Amino acid sequence: MAEPGPGTFVGGVDGALAEIYGAAAGDVNIGGLDFEYLDAKAKQYAKERGAELIGTKANAWSVEQTTRDEVNRLLQEAMEEGLSPQEFADRLEESGLFSETRAEVVARTEVAIAQNYGQSETYRELGFTHVYVQDGDCDICREVDGQIWTIEEALANPVAHPNCVRSFSPVPID
Repeated sequence: MAEPGPGTFVGGVDGALAEIYGAAAGDVNIGGLDFEYLDAKAKQYAKERGAELIGTKANAWSVEQTTRDEVNRLLQEAMEEGLSPQEFADRLEESGLFSETRAEVVARTEVAIAQNYGQSETYRELGFTHVYVQDGDCDICREVDGQIWTIEEALANPVAHPNCVRSFSPVPID
């Protein structure tokens, strides 16, 4: 893995990452798995790509690069200080970057992406090839709720939209 560069996570924040992302794992994972620990793959994803999605121009919720850089900086501070996801959302709001609602959406969505990516990578490493999709009640998610996807499909679609509650559980191997 490459060393973190400008605008990415700083080294030595594993404990804080575990606190922030682990605290939200139960909210993100409605599939019934025990998340007393933080999935190492989710932590790796968060370190390498946290706050990336909000900078993608193709997304309706994208932001300017300068805002993305500031979100990354605040996220690094949150990691170092061991803030909870809600405290991180509060910090985003206090920065003036986002309203209270938008800050919560950004924090919740980034955690969901990292957790779902991490789960899918872990399932693949354990030999699983497919996952069940557990999704929410909105029109977008209702269509895929209960479907079986390949691990690759899950990795490519960790969430469908901001605030998405999508989660995955492994399909047992025959």
